Amino acid sequence: MRNRRICFTLLSLLLSFKLAQAQEPKLVLEIPVEGRTIKGNILEGKLFLASFSDFQVLTPDGKKSFQMDLKSNQSVVTSEDGNFFGITTYSKNAPPGFLSAKRFELYSSAGNKLWEIQDPEVSDFRISNGGMVVGISGGEGNPESDLAFYDPNGGLLFKTKIRYPQAISFSRNGQYVLVNSAKDGLMIFDRSGNLKFNMGLCQKFSISPDGAHVATVASGDLKFYYEGKPTGKEIKVASLVREICFSPEGEYLCAIDKKNLYLFEVKTGKLLWQRVLKKAGLSFISVDVAHDAEKIIAGVDFDKGRKVPPEDRHTQGYVYLFDKSGKLTWERKLSYKLWNAFVPEVKFSQAGSEFSVKTRERIYLFELKQLPNESRKP
Repeated sequence: MRNRRICFTLLSLLLSFKLAQAQEPKLVLEIPVEGRTIKGNILEGKLFLASFSDFQVLTPDGKKSFQMDLKSNQSVVTSEDGNFFGITTYSKNAPPGFLSAKRFELYSSAGNKLWEIQDPEVSDFRISNGGMVVGISGGEGNPESDLAFYDPNGGLLFKTKIRYPQAISFSRNGQYVLVNSAKDGLMIFDRSGNLKFNMGLCQKFSISPDGAHVATVASGDLKFYYEGKPTGKEIKVASLVREICFSPEGEYLCAIDKKNLYLFEVKTGKLLWQRVLKKAGLSFISVDVAHDAEKIIAGVDFDKGRKVPPEDRHTQGYVYLFDKSGKLTWERKLSYKLWNAFVPEVKFSQAGSEFSVKTRERIYLFELKQLPNESRKP
């Protein structure tokens, strides 16, 4: 009996030692960005910090690798991974409130010009991770806009009309362009501008990194598609879903509304778990999910309410880290003076070993270590 007690005591001490050795996320980099627009992704490649007069390219260790001056009639757009950026120069003689592009130039993140086009027929541009460029005239909300696809040398490949465009994005592998139209629904084009699929009208959408899976939210219905075809899995969620995102393999999907975080299994459409923010004033802002859904990260804002001055209402937020079972394993409080509806923004690296947290004032980069297996209540 005594030996059993000794063995039990030793096991308890060993377990306590292991938990003590387990490390929480480690802050490895903090970059001040106040007064600059954040573009690109420091986790995957390069980070761009743009102002009215210049922009900088930062490497993953926070060092400046390139800088370019900007004129008052120029704007910058980047690929999500930060490997490409584009400069659009607008005509100074255009009527007030109207943008007319004179030139678009595509660069590598090292500052090498790849190509340029003069007097493009579109006024705004998007760049995929593979360097594909898509231009649009008129912009979001216009009754009718032109959508233009360009080849790797800047030649015009294809042009089509889009009614009431709401959002344009790419699959992470750079193979597909997603255009959401308030009139014609979610359309998916390939790199040559060929329309591959139409998912119908929706308010929110997400595509898996390999482009095989798509999820949409329309009027509170979450729908799954595979290779452009509906899987038959439909789930009722809040109509005001703020964000949906796939895990890197496309096997899991996270969704957030103001008060709820959901994890779904894509193959079955099954809701695996749901976490609710019960504290008044807290609301989910952003979410991301790592490989095999082993970790889920969420950005949360705290609204102090209308009784406080507007400048003091949104000055505090949180980052929550959940494990695959939905347990909250780590949290960090954030303080900021500047706020918008996208703060705080969270993102995992592709390997899931790091994550970034963005506010309008700072970018935080955390290295992810083994976490204690414990639960806390948000």
